[in-house]
Amino acid sequence: MAVFQVDIQTHISADYVSNVWHVNAASEADAMDQGVKLAHYHAALIPPAQTVDYIRVNSVPNVSNTFISQTVSIPGTRTDAPLAPPFNRFRILFFKGQGRPLVKFLVWPYRTDFAGDGFIPATIAYVNTNFIVPLLDDPDVNLCSSSGVPVVSAVLSEKVGMRQLRRASKRTSPVL
Repeated sequence: MAVFQVDIQTHISADYVSNVWHVNAASEADAMDQGVKLAHYHAALIPPAQTVDYIRVNSVPNVSNTFISQTVSIPGTRTDAPLAPPFNRFRILFFKGQGRPLVKFLVWPYRTDFAGDGFIPATIAYVNTNFIVPLLDDPDVNLCSSSGVPVVSAVLSEKVGMRQLRRASKRTSPVL
């Protein structure tokens, strides 16, 4: 098994956001299959107006600058509600045994998902039930760190993740 980087891009109105994941896979095609599954799991956290629209896979390290990509159109499956500002994110900690956890900032929490600076219990339960547990229980998805250390558990941080936006003008073209 080798380590592959999987980039998943989401799109809502004129904003594009990408997340970088790492998986242990036998081939680029296997890593792409895992990427498609990751995209479907991510769709559980996003509203219907947002779509996962692009997946790119490359080996780690990518010294030859080769990759495979796939255009997809996976709409969000979460019930619609007013979105929180775009710098608010789900901050999910992925633990790999010893050392620092891997941190993923996923878009778009709703305004009703948190009170003050913390997520409400219903939101934490939703993310656990619809994203974390299915993702980690899927035997065909082998999440890992960039060095290949497998992810063993995950948790949604109770505090709302604040992700700094680009200081330049907003990105209106696809990231990938």
